[in-house]
Amino acid sequence: IAASFDPGWFAPSASANVNSVGGANNIFSSNDFYATINNSGDSVDYITFGMSIPNGATINGIEVAIEGYSEGIRNVNIQLSWNNGANYAPTTLTTTMPTTTAASEATVILGGSANDWGRGWSASDFNNGNFLVHVTGTTGGGTTLYLDQLQVKVYYTANTAPSGTDNTITISEDGSHTFAAGDFGFADPNAGDTMSAV
Repeated sequence: IAASFDPGWFAPSASANVNSVGGANNIFSSNDFYATINNSGDSVDYITFGMSIPNGATINGIEVAIEGYSEGIRNVNIQLSWNNGANYAPTTLTTTMPTTTAASEATVILGGSANDWGRGWSASDFNNGNFLVHVTGTTGGGTTLYLDQLQVKVYYTANTAPSGTDNTITISEDGSHTFAAGDFGFADPNAGDTMSAV
């Protein structure tokens, strides 16, 4: 998955708390240089994704894309944090990477457009300094996992302000008019939102 043709994907530009992960920063781009994990418990945090979610947006789901391959059965567990690793979302997802050689390298996508990883998110949770992806190696029978790139995509519904238009209502002297929503040219792109009162 290349961010150049789908701007919804964001890759990290920094790592932290690297524990026995070889070449941890190789995961920033897809270039056949790999971060390597060869023991259960090898771990690393990926941060600084540069995402900007509109304030007030409703977060619908999150995807994490992992590109790479495994020599055997070793994979990684993925956890998401909204407060720089102090806490993690309840859901942990595990990759199932293609095996054997770099020729079988593929991208595995965890989560989904309606998968919130077990918690409600706010826009600011994805700011640099807050959002973090924690990667931990699984057991693997002495084999190595090779990770080429990691990316994140957030699905959200923006809370867009309603709009209205000027209007003139003409009535006869001593006449009356009952106002209706249509008199104000009210429009709201958010499904289910209506004009409450004037």
